[in-house]
Amino acid sequence: MEVHRVLGTGYQEYIYQNALAIELNNSNLCFVKEFEMKVMYKGDYIGLRRVDFLIEKVISVELKAKVEL
Repeated sequence: MEVHRVLGTGYQEYIYQNALAIELNNSNLCFVKEFEMKVMYKGDYIGLRRVDFLIEKVISVELKAKVEL
């Protein structure tokens, strides 16, 4: 929310991604930017999915720079 409050709307996704990385660093959270995640289906590997952030090795975050979803 801090990133949106400070920047507002109208920027490309990578701008918000870079700003969120700063916030995560300032919060001393462990994160990986543009993490490739294995996708499994009923125990079988079916491909890779890249997420914007993997936080604390648990939470995946995908940013969207849209006015509405």
